[in-house]
Amino acid sequence: MRISKIFPVFLLLSFINFIGISGPVYDNNQNIRLAHQYLFALRTLSAEKVLSSEAIYNPQNGYVIYYRLYLEVIELLIANSSEVYFNKVPALNQYIDQLKKLPDDAPDYRMLLGEAKVYAGLLQVKYGSKFSGLIECLRGYNLFEENAEKYPFYEPDKKIPGLIQIGVAFMPKILQWGIKILGIKGNPNAGLKKLSEYTRFSDGIPGYEQEALIFTMAAYKLMNQEDALMKMIHQQQEHFKNFALLNYVAATATIEANEADVTLKLLSHIDPEKLEIPFPPYNYLLGKAKMLRLDSDANIPLMIYLKKSVGIDYLKTTLYELTCYYYISGNNSEYLYYKAQVKEKGREFHNRDIEAAYEVMKSEPPKISLLRADFLIRGGYFERAEEELKNIVPADTSTESEKVQYYYLKGECKRLNNQINQAESAYYKAVTLGTNSGNYFAQEALVQSGLMMEKAGSKFEATKYYQLALHFKAKTNPYSDLFRNRAKAGLIRLSFQE
Repeated sequence: MRISKIFPVFLLLSFINFIGISGPVYDNNQNIRLAHQYLFALRTLSAEKVLSSEAIYNPQNGYVIYYRLYLEVIELLIANSSEVYFNKVPALNQYIDQLKKLPDDAPDYRMLLGEAKVYAGLLQVKYGSKFSGLIECLRGYNLFEENAEKYPFYEPDKKIPGLIQIGVAFMPKILQWGIKILGIKGNPNAGLKKLSEYTRFSDGIPGYEQEALIFTMAAYKLMNQEDALMKMIHQQQEHFKNFALLNYVAATATIEANEADVTLKLLSHIDPEKLEIPFPPYNYLLGKAKMLRLDSDANIPLMIYLKKSVGIDYLKTTLYELTCYYYISGNNSEYLYYKAQVKEKGREFHNRDIEAAYEVMKSEPPKISLLRADFLIRGGYFERAEEELKNIVPADTSTESEKVQYYYLKGECKRLNNQINQAESAYYKAVTLGTNSGNYFAQEALVQSGLMMEKAGSKFEATKYYQLALHFKAKTNPYSDLFRNRAKAGLIRLSFQE
């Protein structure tokens, strides 16, 4: 009965297509909006089904072409595999060529083509040539600039330029110089204004509304505005529930903000069985969050990630998490096995993998109480961490490095408990003990002191700590660049305050 009802409709659509009648070239209709939402829910098959249905009626709809490229971009970011990327390059180029051939007499033309070029360029930076990828991003950015001159009130055009302006402002100065030569200037206030205008425009529009949340989270992340980011996530997380990608992006932020419980809550909204695409990053993040809580089953999602992941990135960091898991559990044979695996598997490209390779090369493993306290603090469980630190008497610790780490962790416990004076005192001890040796925990203590004072509204004290962190002479390690960037970001934020 269903087939008999659908078949005449199919014949009518086919006839319309045959005689050349089609809809507008840029028809951002309800089907397109639904497909956009499906992509954020990681229901890629459903999205393609909707796009295919739309294409029967209007095969030249630029939004169909664009969201098919968007689907490929999401799949590539999740796959995290250069092999998969190079297999998909022809399809990406084909979609961009199709977009180029569309009429250029509407604002949609430069917006869709500009976004396609930026996303393709970023993938090229990640998997191929960084220089060629940046040039492609620049070409996309220039299309937005042209659109802004021709259609100044076209709101969908503002999200990517806004984010780029913020990102460039918080880049290291040596990179800013090169970007400025290419004609892109960093301005966080102007960037945030563009994103705010896009957010207002997107309110209540399916797909765009979810996209605005992701771009705003990315902006706060680029600016190192952790408090603003966490406030937004707490306020908006009810809106994330049906969208796996939003929950995941938010969880990647909360896990770095001492909020493992929130991370696990966000991940609980993702049902892997309902996703229409393999999603190994879910297991990776779930395992990391459970490690921060020292769960006895934290190894299980990490093992699942190793089995399902097809890329070579994030292997070292996952293997290192398992190394720590078995070390803390007292399973020496598994500890030694995974420690060796960290050295042999994956590559040192992303920060997390570089840090994992660095940690396993240390001559001596850390004290178990220090390691347990470190995990617990990063998860936000400062009371449990303090109990671990009670097992350590600083005067009896065997090395100066352990003393520095002890006082840094103690400062973190006090900071998380809003005991500012006690936290500053503990951080000061870490800095005093670790400055001469260039211990990176001392540098991190300076950064955390700056963040704490900035949050407390003490601009002078925050500036002092950020400057000390920026000029700290650290012994070679993979963390100091991150600490210097966070200190620079803090100084930039303070410079925009009245």
